[in-house]
Amino acid sequence: LTWQATPALQLRGGLRFSRDKKKLSVLEYTNSGFVPCVLSGKCTLAELAAQEPDGDLSASPSDSKTNWDLSAVYALNKDVNLFARAATGFRASSVQSASAFNGKSVAGPENNTSLEIGAKADLFDKRARVLRLTGHGKGRTDKNRKNGGPHPVTPSPLSRSSARHRSDCRRR
Repeated sequence: LTWQATPALQLRGGLRFSRDKKKLSVLEYTNSGFVPCVLSGKCTLAELAAQEPDGDLSASPSDSKTNWDLSAVYALNKDVNLFARAATGFRASSVQSASAFNGKSVAGPENNTSLEIGAKADLFDKRARVLRLTGHGKGRTDKNRKNGGPHPVTPSPLSRSSARHRSDCRRR
């Protein structure tokens, strides 16, 4: 939905509803011999299932979420625009089946919120463009991980992956 609030100010907003359903059913299990099944105690489908706390190798996560997106663009003049955007996002649950190395894993859904503020300019009679000079941030809750993944990421006003990428580029 877009609304031209004034000749210089455009506002935009939207909603998205997501529903995700997954079903994992383990019908057959063969230990490849890479890890001798005698050592792991997981030679058959029944032995593999017995290792699970609930005795079940199947999983059926179901998630739903409504996300929003709001943005504004303000034309400072014919060559320079200022913009801001805030939005939420969603990643559904994920499932990893059990094996000789690990048990069944169901990681719950992940939610994130992002914010971007910046400027875009056409320079030198539109012969050069500064596409985006931005500041941005991201925050994550309910990180989608299970079974000893990386250390939890603390929601931060600065995207750590972006900061790390910039420093990697400087070292080359």
